[in-house]
Amino acid sequence: MKLNKFKYISSLLAFVIWSIWTYFVNLQSDHVLISSMTQGLYSAVVTLFMISLIQYFYNLLPKNGIYFVLPSIFTVTITTILIVFIHLLINTYDVFYTVLPTIFVAFLFSLYTTKQLTKKEQNV
Repeated sequence: MKLNKFKYISSLLAFVIWSIWTYFVNLQSDHVLISSMTQGLYSAVVTLFMISLIQYFYNLLPKNGIYFVLPSIFTVTITTILIVFIHLLINTYDVFYTVLPTIFVAFLFSLYTTKQLTKKEQNV
């Protein structure tokens, strides 16, 4: 799949999945819609940004051993810090359960993206 198509489909899916997840996790909150839309929009934008950031770290670092996971670790750390801060700022009811699954999925997504970059590089 071409990288641009992959980015946009991933971004759309991130918006849908994480806004719905956030809605249900924070259902008892007065801020449920704000939290849900914030998480959905953040996830969509960050998904686009993550792919570029992963590419940046991937090109910057050696391509062997432990270095394979470093682009994912760096990218997910940066994006996690940002979203936790945003949720604290908007008074999301349950920041921990709102963000925790997104961290795991973002890390897996990052590893998958790094693997795709490796395959693309090997095919060139």
